[in-house]
Amino acid sequence: MVVKTDIEKLTEKFTDLEKKVNEMGKSKPVKDKKPREQSEYNIFMKKFIETEKKKDSTKSHQDLFKEGAKAWSLKKAEKS
Repeated sequence: MVVKTDIEKLTEKFTDLEKKVNEMGKSKPVKDKKPREQSEYNIFMKKFIETEKKKDSTKSHQDLFKEGAKAWSLKKAEKS
């Protein structure tokens, strides 16, 4: 009867776990997905933030985004 040392046992367990992880990592090939078309909101916000950033570059992105969201709401309300 062969007695395994603790290090040998741990090495064996580690090797088994490595094999399992490698097998799990093999996934299905990723299909080529075309990106979604941008919504009116996305286009508006991108332009709004760009123009406002040019006017006043000291404002944070978060503040510009808040202002853009308010401007979008007003724009949508005017259309209705």
